[in-house]
Amino acid sequence: MQFYCEDYHGVLAVLEEDTNRSDRYAVRRACAEFTRLVLHRNAVRHEMAEEGRLLPVLVGIVAEHVQEEQGDVLADCCRFFQRLISLKREATKRSDNALLNRLTGSHRT
Repeated sequence: MQFYCEDYHGVLAVLEEDTNRSDRYAVRRACAEFTRLVLHRNAVRHEMAEEGRLLPVLVGIVAEHVQEEQGDVLADCCRFFQRLISLKREATKRSDNALLNRLTGSHRT
């Protein structure tokens, strides 16, 4: 399985294959790759959200692994979601600070 991609669609395609959905290594590796891609290029996060394909795939995979009590898979998926949420919060905070600075004429960040 090839995971290292510059485009998240390649990793998503691996997860969308039925044989890989139940493979705990494939799911954990995919979560690590998604995290790497999001950290490498913030635009990937926006692309993931706009398309809306990733969340349903991961929810289905998580549901399958919950039944099999595979905590490591769940933990990796949760860490990926936490990373997305924290990046969104940071971006929102920076955007809010920039707007406030423009409104007040301040140059602080």
